Amino acid sequence: MGKDGLDEVMDQGDEFAKGGKFQEAEAEYRRAIKIDKKYAHAWFNLAGVLVVQGRIDDAVSAYETCLNLDKKNGVYWGNYATLLKHLGKSRKAEKAFSEAAKCKPDHPVVWFNLANFNREQRHYVEAVSNYKKAISMMPENANYWNNLGFTYEALRDWPSAEEAFSKTIELDSSLSGAWRELGALRATRGELETAFQAMTRCAELNPHDATNWGNRAKCAINLGNLQDCFDSYQKVVDINPGHLDGWIGLGAIYFTWGNLTYAQNSIERALQINPNDVRAGKIREDISAILIKSMKNGLTLIRDSSGIRSYLKDENGDTTKYYLVDED
Repeated sequence: MGKDGLDEVMDQGDEFAKGGKFQEAEAEYRRAIKIDKKYAHAWFNLAGVLVVQGRIDDAVSAYETCLNLDKKNGVYWGNYATLLKHLGKSRKAEKAFSEAAKCKPDHPVVWFNLANFNREQRHYVEAVSNYKKAISMMPENANYWNNLGFTYEALRDWPSAEEAFSKTIELDSSLSGAWRELGALRATRGELETAFQAMTRCAELNPHDATNWGNRAKCAINLGNLQDCFDSYQKVVDINPGHLDGWIGLGAIYFTWGNLTYAQNSIERALQINPNDVRAGKIREDISAILIKSMKNGLTLIRDSSGIRSYLKDENGDTTKYYLVDED
């Protein structure tokens, strides 16, 4: 640079930035710019600490000054593109991501970032192409394969999606989303046992994934496992109390088990979410029909101490489950 003290000032700014002292770092980077106004990296670092401080307009201006001074730096373009994306400036962001890829065509991260942007913009064919470029350079990166799988799902290319998610898990078995999607794909194909295993693994890795618990509930009922179905739907509504299908599922199972009180409560929660849901309405009608039948027979609805089943008690004190009451 030929400017006395520039490197020392930049190093001091970097130390402040690493320590979270962003205002002090900003002051040092501005000192560096006073020493050499055409030093692009000082403008780049300045933009970074301005972003952290929430001074977005100033950060955009700093990035643009930086790029006017050095248009061939892929890292500069990539960070600028990311900021533009968060600001909702899609066209400018796409151009910036493309410029980053041109500047560093052999760097997988720039293609991965461009692919992510393509996917967010629903340009799925372009996203697949760019994910594959990233993978060709770094095939052992599980995140690249994982995002490729989601993109294939968006294209409804189920075999390619399953292949990508399987590769993801082979590389990194801790990525819960890959297990969730693999389970869902297998369930669609009717491979319920292996689908349920994948969903269970996802639940172990990420117990707060309501979508996976919902998938697991549906898979469990198709396997004839009512208790696992119930447990999964209970997880769904614990995580998301506004989950319509979760409450309907619980209501239906409680009804099957003979617990009309809990069934009624669950269905009422569902109808609060969607008063026009046909499924919930039908279960409520069935519950009402049972209650009316019990009244006509002079029976009283009670619930046992476990809270699991409801019974109807006749005048002799004998109990019978509601679904054994005669039609007459």
